[in-house]
Amino acid sequence: MELYLKIAKNLIASGEYKKAIETLDMALESDPSHELVLEYKGFALINLEEYEEVLSVYDTILKINPINERALEYKALALTKLGGYIDALEICEQLLKIRPNDEIYLNKKACLLSMVNRNQESITLCDEILKIYPENTDAQATKNSVLNHIKKLQELTEYANENREVFFPASIQKTNNQKNNDFTEFKKLGSNDIALYWKAIKLGNDNKYQEALEIFNKILVTNPDNTEVKNCRDIVLKKLGKKELF
Repeated sequence: MELYLKIAKNLIASGEYKKAIETLDMALESDPSHELVLEYKGFALINLEEYEEVLSVYDTILKINPINERALEYKALALTKLGGYIDALEICEQLLKIRPNDEIYLNKKACLLSMVNRNQESITLCDEILKIYPENTDAQATKNSVLNHIKKLQELTEYANENREVFFPASIQKTNNQKNNDFTEFKKLGSNDIALYWKAIKLGNDNKYQEALEIFNKILVTNPDNTEVKNCRDIVLKKLGKKELF
């Protein structure tokens, strides 16, 4: 086992991740639950951006050892890469129970809070981090990013309210109350989802309804109750002659 690990470690260091995985798989044939071998395999998979497989490997580790910090940390990373911000945030909370004031975990939590649009909580946590670690540039950067996002969102909402015809084609008749409700829902979206939302709107306006539908469905994975996104998706479904899928 030591020889397999040594070879895999050297292969990973030289960037030969696929060969490292092959070596680690040979080791796992004799001991499928070897934590360190699984950790190395998960790390190699991360470098190959095979995030679904990463989750499988680290889930195996966590069944063996539920408080394996490295497995928790890299599982959260894989979830983040796949857009699973809420699940990644829950794992971050677990890590902070193990190490309550860990600077890295606190930074990750602040960042993830902003990704799920819990902006004020993110800012508050950044301020708390900066009290403990005054030189923490990551916390300051996250705070600045969230404040900038809030400012841009306010500007965008004001512009959209003044130019509704740009975002709501004449064929879609809505009352002022309905439009105000739409923008209330719109403001609940996180920064990543807002960017996707406008991309989908543009695709819809360009008659690229299938592409728009795929993006609206993606947004609804993390925002299942957002009525504005649902309304837009329903419009696209009607254009495609499809029924609501969920």
